[in-house]
Amino acid sequence: MSYGNVPGPAHDDFILINVHKENFMNRFEGKTVLVTGGNSGIDLATAQAFAAEGARVVITGRDEASLDAARATLGASAIAIRNVTGTVAAARELSPNAWPMSTSGSTRCS
Repeated sequence: MSYGNVPGPAHDDFILINVHKENFMNRFEGKTVLVTGGNSGIDLATAQAFAAEGARVVITGRDEASLDAARATLGASAIAIRNVTGTVAAARELSPNAWPMSTSGSTRCS
């Protein structure tokens, strides 16, 4: 098989690489990741992926109940912040200086 003027790869040209999962498990160890809208959907899945690789995850969302449920899936070090990130003022509230670094539960930002 060919692709225009470029010959296609023969089956023998493929090399299988065995990547061990443990090489990636702590890729984000010691890092903090902020996922806005991380209380549901693809943003929650993104937050879970970062947490699975060792990151401390901070999520934001509008709904307190879904924030609490999402935080429970992210591990003990996760932080959930109730925040609507549609304004500059709300974005400023997400500054690390504006929210506590405790892991005791959800934090409300107005």
